[in-house]
Amino acid sequence: MVLGLLLSGCTFFGEQPEQCGSEASYVCGSDGNTYTNACYARQAGVTVAYEGRCTQQPNQTSDQCLDSDNGKNALEAGVITKGTVRYEDSCASTAAVFEYYCTANEIESERVSCPEGSECSGGRCTSPACIDSDEGQAANVLGTIAKGTERYTDECTDENTVKEYYCTESGTIASTRLACGSGRVCSDGLCAEIMCTDSDGGMDIFERGTVREGGGVYTDYCSGTSSVKEYYCSGDTMVQTTSTCGDEFYCSDGRCVEYTCRDDDGGSDEDEFGIVSKGSESWEDDCYDSDTVKEYYCDGNEVKYERIGCGSSESCSGGECVRISCTDSDGGSKRAVFGTVTVGGSSYPDYCIDIFNLREYFCSGSGMDYGEILCTGYSELCHNNVCSPAHCEDSDGRDEHVAGSARIYTDNGYSDTQSDRCIDTRIVGEKYCSDLKISEARITCEADEVCSGAMCVEATCTDSDGGKNWIVPGTTTKGTDSATDRCDAMDPVDIYEYYCSGNEIRYEVHTCPDGCRTNADGIGYCNPL
Repeated sequence: MVLGLLLSGCTFFGEQPEQCGSEASYVCGSDGNTYTNACYARQAGVTVAYEGRCTQQPNQTSDQCLDSDNGKNALEAGVITKGTVRYEDSCASTAAVFEYYCTANEIESERVSCPEGSECSGGRCTSPACIDSDEGQAANVLGTIAKGTERYTDECTDENTVKEYYCTESGTIASTRLACGSGRVCSDGLCAEIMCTDSDGGMDIFERGTVREGGGVYTDYCSGTSSVKEYYCSGDTMVQTTSTCGDEFYCSDGRCVEYTCRDDDGGSDEDEFGIVSKGSESWEDDCYDSDTVKEYYCDGNEVKYERIGCGSSESCSGGECVRISCTDSDGGSKRAVFGTVTVGGSSYPDYCIDIFNLREYFCSGSGMDYGEILCTGYSELCHNNVCSPAHCEDSDGRDEHVAGSARIYTDNGYSDTQSDRCIDTRIVGEKYCSDLKISEARITCEADEVCSGAMCVEATCTDSDGGKNWIVPGTTTKGTDSATDRCDAMDPVDIYEYYCSGNEIRYEVHTCPDGCRTNADGIGYCNPL
């Protein structure tokens, strides 16, 4: 409950502030206000900037902003001035102007792109000339054409035609297609005289190529099933030879092709015997040892192999994994009894995956199998590799005003205790039982409370101006409750001064001798005399 007490005149209660007297020795404070003397400045919590009353700087006369090209005009180089400040438009790049202009009598700047087909020169956008390096439609010469930022180079559209760029009479860029004609071929953007060319780049029996020499055309072809007739250039002369493909290749459509890899068990399958073949060679799956298969397979068109271990209930025989016998010491899937499954030379003991789940091994047919049992489904937890009856206790019954703890334990020795905690100054992490788990609830303390010692307790009242200090702006706080000193809206000479009393927020109304003021943060204070 907040108590209000009306005061009149200059009566003070509690601790008295410094008595400054009425001596007039004016000083200017660091806050820009004039104080009667340095004592009153200290009471206001400011330092003295200089002796004497605060003075205001004279207003400076604003000069007019003038732009010679009247705004954002990228096609004209302009000059902008304001008083002694002067800037000239300039090129930001070949395609943009750095343009100055006036806005509300202030100088602004912006990067303005030049219109399409123009470029920046001398601080403005201009239309560039069209330039052709081969000076017209010359099919036998490689040329590049440029106009401003546009640039094109002659190119081949096919082996008999060149796309030729040129400048029109009006100065624009145009293109046409020119035929190379007899005895010439288009190469690298120009029509060149045919000497000897090979489409597969030379003596290459693995690619089908075509050789052109003068007016003759010669294409590689198969000579039988294992050899290729290969044409290629030696200098400017066509040469031919017959080459054998080799053991792993055969000839097809004028080139040597590798035999295809085939796997009759369909890939890397350790549970099925298979044979991999390629051409006249073959490879059979085999046992690397009693528990591992050496498995052959095709990787693309390559023959490869890998060693694959058989499963826990299998062994290798005849190049494949086969099932073996199984025994279980606890006689099956029993969650409360620890057991071990044995298959061949391998053992698999039951174990806790975590506190809630048990991995239980058992025999299925002639092999090993396992299941995952949720112990909490039987009001149990997993400890010592079995599911055991479990219990959970909460000492404070989920009360944020009591520091307590929650404990979870099993009949076979497991125990875990977690205590309440302060997450921050106002939130309690309250531990409680949730089925067979310890959970945490985030509980926010009341407005006049804080979290201390893992529980909510009453907060302490604090006052930033140290009490009933009329001439210093202050804020009184308790928990999330706060009140700031303020001027009376109806009577601007009165101030509501907040302070702490008995750990509660209180206020008194005080009449300021020289009126009540409000600082930049909206907090009231008495204007110092």
